[in-house]
Amino acid sequence: DMIEKCVDIRLFGATAAVTNKTITLTGPVQFKIGRSLHKVELKFIKGTTVSPSAQDKTQGTFTEMYVLPYSLIGFYGVINENAAKHTKLTNSDVDLLMDALWNGTKNLISRSKVGQMPRILMKINYKEKNYHIGDLNALLELKSEIRDEEIRGVEDYILDATQLLDTLHANRDKIRDIDLMLDERVTFKRESKQIDLTKELVKQGLTVNQLDL
Repeated sequence: DMIEKCVDIRLFGATAAVTNKTITLTGPVQFKIGRSLHKVELKFIKGTTVSPSAQDKTQGTFTEMYVLPYSLIGFYGVINENAAKHTKLTNSDVDLLMDALWNGTKNLISRSKVGQMPRILMKINYKEKNYHIGDLNALLELKSEIRDEEIRGVEDYILDATQLLDTLHANRDKIRDIDLMLDERVTFKRESKQIDLTKELVKQGLTVNQLDL
């Protein structure tokens, strides 16, 4: 019942205990911790908050936090087809995951994440079993004419996709197709030439499906 009712268990697994039964499921979906594609400068902010603790009384507290003025964070994940059989992961579940990655990123509005935006979402669908390239985010190189720490938006840099395109081309016989979603404001280049990333992928002999999210 837990597996059937809970999409997060089908995606990410779970460890749970119910009467006379312990459930341990390794999730088929695993994400690597994200890293910034450029150097960033942490800003340390101090502040105060005041909230009423009783009638006609106030209580003040100090707040401290580190913030990033801007960071382009890249990460990758893997959907393990073998573990997916145990959690009964479906294609519809994966579609929900893709929607959550794109729209959830935009709509996760909090003090620490306001303004957070997705820039590129690429899902490689392999036709060879038990295979994945991995570290795709490391194949994108951020190029900017200003100091990394001064970057404040997509207009301040270009993403060099040369290594990414070369790697995908080298593995094209193992790839069925690619699901892709792009922020049109991001500029890509290959070597020294500005490119349309979607068209360039097609030139490499790859089938590209534009995600509708």
